[in-house]
Amino acid sequence: MDFEKDELQTQILDNMPYGVYCLDPTRTIKYWSKGAEMISGYSAEEMIGRHCYENWLDHIDNQGVHLCKTMCPMTATMFDGKPRKAKVWLKAKNGARVPVLVQTAPLYQDSKIVGAIEYFYQIEDL
Repeated sequence: MDFEKDELQTQILDNMPYGVYCLDPTRTIKYWSKGAEMISGYSAEEMIGRHCYENWLDHIDNQGVHLCKTMCPMTATMFDGKPRKAKVWLKAKNGARVPVLVQTAPLYQDSKIVGAIEYFYQIEDL
């Protein structure tokens, strides 16, 4: 999936009031929205091309389990094709922990999973 080639799609995602990002099967970040920049503090330039498991966002659950090192919602979605919803804490660029609700969905091409998309937004608390 090539977000650079679809300007309308990129404009739509960038104007949503949520953070949105996409991964390929190697867990490389291929797209990072303006909303994701606002919530996390990380620019698209800082995130695109990096692997999500490099722990830039370091998602943890309420028990403090580091999801990037286990089966995070995005990885699970790419594995079995099932959408996920979870409340997690992400680590913003300034080091603050931000409570967010994440929802994931698989991305398909020719009936094959070629990645996943996640949208997330800040919530009051977990």
